[in-house]
Amino acid sequence: MVFIDTNVWVYALSSQDHAKKNVAVELIAKTYRDDMICVSSQVLKEFANFAFRKTRKSAAEINSMLSRIGSYTFVADTRELVADGVAGKEKWHVSFYDALMIAAANKAGCSTILTEDLNNGQKYGNVVAVNPFDSGKT
Repeated sequence: MVFIDTNVWVYALSSQDHAKKNVAVELIAKTYRDDMICVSSQVLKEFANFAFRKTRKSAAEINSMLSRIGSYTFVADTRELVADGVAGKEKWHVSFYDALMIAAANKAGCSTILTEDLNNGQKYGNVVAVNPFDSGKT
């Protein structure tokens, strides 16, 4: 299972950087074909915030996109997940929100997190961070 961070969804939606957009769209399509996508409530919230601030999409359009993104394997916020995020922040010296993403990916049994926000190739618990936009990808 592959956890896809918000930045990958954002690049797929609206990136002015066509190279990153193409990579994001290809990764989402491949991961979808393999039925391996995982997201969390945090991803949906961050994506909605981006869409409201940076696109001219209506609330109905944004809700439609959120329904599609949220239809994959989904990890909802729980008190336990937040506690795991707090512990992960201290353990891996990352931001709390990155630690919460790591906790969600680990809870779902993911092997990979696609993100540009973590150290490329570093293992966080049972998941490895992969920056799909890094030309020297791990």
